[in-house]
Amino acid sequence: MEYQDRGMLKYQGFILSEHHDALESNVEKQTNIRQRLTNAFKNQQVVQIQYGMNKEYARIREIDYIMEKVVIMDEDNIEKIISIEEIETLVYKEEI
Repeated sequence: MEYQDRGMLKYQGFILSEHHDALESNVEKQTNIRQRLTNAFKNQQVVQIQYGMNKEYARIREIDYIMEKVVIMDEDNIEKIISIEEIETLVYKEEI
């Protein structure tokens, strides 16, 4: 009852308002990354992309928003397929 008195509900150990805020924050981050991916692809810009423990410069070769995958080509001309959700940061090279 204490949580409901403060306008919050608790479900399976989580305060739902906190969970909602975390999800909302992730949506904003993913939207920003998707916009940057699209711009980098259209303009063939080199980007610094961080996913998992990897951080490298690459060009975006292909974006598949249905399968949630992106194909990048790194500086050694090696193509890699990564999940869009794995991308933590994406910065245009000229911004660095």
